[in-house]
Amino acid sequence: MIRHRGGFGAGLRAAVAGLCAAAIAGGCVGGGGPGPGGSRGTVRVALIDVFSGTSPYASQGAYLQNSLQIEIDAMNADGGLLGSRVELVSIDDQLSLATTADQMRRVAADRSIRLLVGPSFAGMYLAAKPLVDQVRLPNCLTNMAADDLMQGARYSFRAQAQDHASVPALLGYVQHGTQLKKIGLIAEEDGVGQSFDQQLSGQAARFGLQYLGAAFAPATGDQKAQVQQIIKQGAEGVVLSNN
Repeated sequence: MIRHRGGFGAGLRAAVAGLCAAAIAGGCVGGGGPGPGGSRGTVRVALIDVFSGTSPYASQGAYLQNSLQIEIDAMNADGGLLGSRVELVSIDDQLSLATTADQMRRVAADRSIRLLVGPSFAGMYLAAKPLVDQVRLPNCLTNMAADDLMQGARYSFRAQAQDHASVPALLGYVQHGTQLKKIGLIAEEDGVGQSFDQQLSGQAARFGLQYLGAAFAPATGDQKAQVQQIIKQGAEGVVLSNN
């Protein structure tokens, strides 16, 4: 099994500290006074992600919240950021474009927020991007596979490798680090899954591998049928998406 992963990098605390410190020193986000709900001497980091609902991603917000809170607690224990305490504000976008846009307006109006983490996924990001650009708010994206959306994104950066960088790295590992010659893909039939299918199809031969195609699976439930399909085709290894 070969698992493709995205997600938070090990340098999260450095990213939070560096961007917030730059925002404080340069006054690049709305000036120096406290905003609505913010206290003087407190730097706020806003997390916009999905915390509710029945989608497979409903637990993602809590996961990111816990990860951020651990790093922020460690930062505050070391004296904070340039003498200021860092505070996390978590906001549920409900995996809704309209809700994301509404919540982003709240974030943009709060001058104490110096860093925005999220939202996840291309559609939610597009709903937030106009205001991110308007108020020039540093924006860390933890789940963004669409390389094209990052073109011209002056204030947003990703906490994961570029989508088109991960497939060659994965295939290079399979070529040099394993005995595998035939691989398949199990993924959701969405934009991300189709992108990986196309990339594996176009690049596997360059690494001396035979790509047997994709078995697309539903977001939830048992993927046993897809595994059996790939095995019947002669696959020696299976690439799984990280969701």
